[in-house]
Amino acid sequence: MRAIAEDGTTFLTPTVYDGRPALRAAFSNWRTTAADVDRVFAALERVAAG
Repeated sequence: MRAIAEDGTTFLTPTVYDGRPALRAAFSNWRTTAADVDRVFAALERVAAG
């Protein structure tokens, strides 16, 4: 979460869903595109790969 925020890709917040830790991304801007979602997903994959 911090690594993604620090590189400026996006801002995610921590949450717990059904008792499990998770990340939350809020997509509330009407200008959000599929490419934006793909960029966030790619950042998550990059950080997870470490």
